[in-house]
Amino acid sequence: MESSFSTQHAAVGGSPVRLTGLCKTYGTFTAVHPLDIDVQAGEFLSFLGPSGSGKTTTLMMLAGFETPSGGQIFVGDREVTHVPPARRNIGMVFQNYALFPHMTVEQNVGFPLRMRGISGRARARTVAGMLEIVGLSSFAGRYPAQLSGGQQQRVALARAIVFRPPVLLMDEPLSALDKYLRSHLQIEIKRIQRELGVTVVYVTHDQEEAMTMSDRICVMRDGRIAQIGQPEALYREPQDEFVAGFLGESNLVKRPVLAAADDTVTIDMGGGAVTLPTRSRVPGKEVKVLVRPEHLRFHPDDQGPAMVHDVTYVGDHRRYDITLPDGTALLSKVQISDGSSAISRGTRLSLDWPVGQMRVFADGQALS
Repeated sequence: MESSFSTQHAAVGGSPVRLTGLCKTYGTFTAVHPLDIDVQAGEFLSFLGPSGSGKTTTLMMLAGFETPSGGQIFVGDREVTHVPPARRNIGMVFQNYALFPHMTVEQNVGFPLRMRGISGRARARTVAGMLEIVGLSSFAGRYPAQLSGGQQQRVALARAIVFRPPVLLMDEPLSALDKYLRSHLQIEIKRIQRELGVTVVYVTHDQEEAMTMSDRICVMRDGRIAQIGQPEALYREPQDEFVAGFLGESNLVKRPVLAAADDTVTIDMGGGAVTLPTRSRVPGKEVKVLVRPEHLRFHPDDQGPAMVHDVTYVGDHRRYDITLPDGTALLSKVQISDGSSAISRGTRLSLDWPVGQMRVFADGQALS
């Protein structure tokens, strides 16, 4: 859905956000360890991590709904660490939408403007423009109970940005929707964000959602930043085993070391040796090797060491569960082309290890 809006509804642009030494403790428990993050103006940054990783607590401190135990929060050049939520000029979209059930769509979206003293006629024009942006112009007179989940989420988004905040915070806003609707709204939210130029800080536990929407992703674990960077960089070059396993599907397997030098390691991959570059000498007799399922290639070979354990058809690709002679399980994803046929269960294979796509880990940290 394409849309445009007049100069009256033009974007005001986003503000940078800076968190310095921000932390949160509850008694003896540390929910968020001191962290430093700079979010650029107009950037879409996602906090991604499992439950209990500290991502929502960090967002709530930024919103003003949690009081930091230490550190500072800046929006633009203004410190807002102890400023009440209503005075931070930040938009917020919650997981449960938080719409007023007794108000129409138009009234819900116009509520923040009414609270800011915007007159009825000007408010109506602004609300109409915002409903056009989110594709709900024909639903202005309906009540939340008369809307689908996706439509309610659009109303919540419109209400959060109708007053043109420079920063928009979103806490798992699509988690209650089905997969198709989630995918559609991911695209819509990103489009609207780009049109308005607003800075977005987004919380999700859904790795695909974070990869699809974000300019950068901040992966969190146990209240700390595990790694922060662009989606492709995190996927291709995870700095530790946690990020490697959490972001996307992966083959992360223990393998014995055959030989090690200052900048290479030779690994027994089960039926063949592979030499990989490293940044330092491997400290031990065993490492973990990462190879993504889409990079693992194979071909039938009656004398091959590996075997197809199972095959699953997934529309545009097939998933092959493969076992090595020592029982190590691997996953390969192969795109389906016209006329291609599946390799059957029990077929013996030779594997093609893509050296340029593999990474080596020792003691949990990447060495390549």
